Amino acid sequence: MEKPVRQLSGSKISEFERLYENEQELHFKYITQFHVQKCKEDCSKEDCLNLHNNQSYRRIPVLLSENNWNYMPKMCKNIPQNYPNSTTHSSPDKTLGKNTEDKSKGQGVCRMGDRCKYAHTKEECSYHPLMYKVNECKYSSLEKNKCSKWGYHCSFAHSNADKRIKGIQIKHFDLNTYRTKQCSITNCKVNECFGFHINKERRRDPSIYTYKCIPCNFTYINGKFENPEMCPNKDNCSLAHTKNEIYYHIEKYQNFECKNFPCYQNHCAFLHRDNQNSVSKEEHKNIVKDQQVTEENVKIERIEKVEKVEKKESNQAIEETDVKSESKTGILQEDKEDKNSIPQKLRCKTCLKRQIKWILECGSIICDECLEAVCLKCRKSHARRIDLN
Repeated sequence: MEKPVRQLSGSKISEFERLYENEQELHFKYITQFHVQKCKEDCSKEDCLNLHNNQSYRRIPVLLSENNWNYMPKMCKNIPQNYPNSTTHSSPDKTLGKNTEDKSKGQGVCRMGDRCKYAHTKEECSYHPLMYKVNECKYSSLEKNKCSKWGYHCSFAHSNADKRIKGIQIKHFDLNTYRTKQCSITNCKVNECFGFHINKERRRDPSIYTYKCIPCNFTYINGKFENPEMCPNKDNCSLAHTKNEIYYHIEKYQNFECKNFPCYQNHCAFLHRDNQNSVSKEEHKNIVKDQQVTEENVKIERIEKVEKVEKKESNQAIEETDVKSESKTGILQEDKEDKNSIPQKLRCKTCLKRQIKWILECGSIICDECLEAVCLKCRKSHARRIDLN
C-alpha cells in the first residue's frame, strides 16, 4: 500500500514546506503544529492540536544544516525527570529569543530557553522528525488514527502506511526525473535532493530531449564541463552538456563498475559489487593501508627511475669532460715534445717553439713564422737579415 503524500499548493514553495514536502498530511500537522499555538476557543475536542491549559509549549523542529537541528530529541540536563511541565520557552504570542521564565514553575528552568539544543518537554522528543512514527505502537487502535492508550495524539505507528523513516522523508529515486527540475530553495540543505541547484548539475529531460552520452565541445573544455549556456544550440544540442547527463544517461547508467571502495554516494551512477558497502572498519583500514603502500611503491619506483637517468647523464658529462681534458693534455704533450726536441739555444726568441732561421740587424733571432715587415723587438723594418740555413 502506497503512503499518501501531501501536495503543496502555489508556485513558490518556502524552505520549511520544501523540507516536509514528502510527509503525509497528518504527519506534517503533528510535526509542525502540535502544541505550537494556543487554542483560541475553550474546545474539548480530542483531536485538537493546539495548546490548552496545563500543557507545555513545543518548539517546531527545523533542519539548520545537514544532520543539524535547532534541537535534538533528547531531554535537557537542566530539566529534572520529575518535572515534565517545566519550560522556559517564550509564549507563542511573543517573539522568539525574548524568553521570559515562568516563575510559577519554580525549579527546573533552563537559561538557554529556545536556543537550547536539547528538548525541554516529552512532546518535543516524541513529535520530533527523528522520533515521530518511527517505531510501532504496542497498543491496538480503536479506530482510524486513534490509539487505545494515547488516543489521537499517539506518536507511534499503527500500520506500515503510518510508519515513517527516521529524519526527513525522501522521495524514491527516478532516473527519468533525476536532476531535471530546479530546486525551489536557494540554499537547499536536504541531503538527498533530486533537483538541480546550479546549471552544471542540470539534466535535460530525456522524455523531451534526445542527446548522446558524448560531451559537447562547446561546454567540455580542458577536461572540465563549463556553463551549458555556452553551447549555441542550447537544449536542442544532440550532445551532453553536463557530467550528470553522461553518468545518468540510459546507455551508460550502471553499466560500468564503481571505482570507489567503499562508495558513500547515495545514488551512484555506477555498478557496485555484492556487499561492497558492508565492509567492516578493520577491513576498510587494511584496504586504505594497502592503497597507501602501493602508492609509496609507485613513488619509490619513479624516484629510482629519475635517479638512474640522472646517473646516466652525469656519467656522460664526466666522459665528455675526460675526452676534452685528454685532448688538451695531448696538445700540451705535443708542444712539450716539440720544445724538448729543439735545443733552447736554437729556439726562436719570440715564440719559443720553433727553430731559429733569421738573424736581423738589431740582433734578434727569429723563425720563418715570426718574420714580419716590422721587427717585434725594435719596431723597425730591417732590410738586411742573415739566413742561417
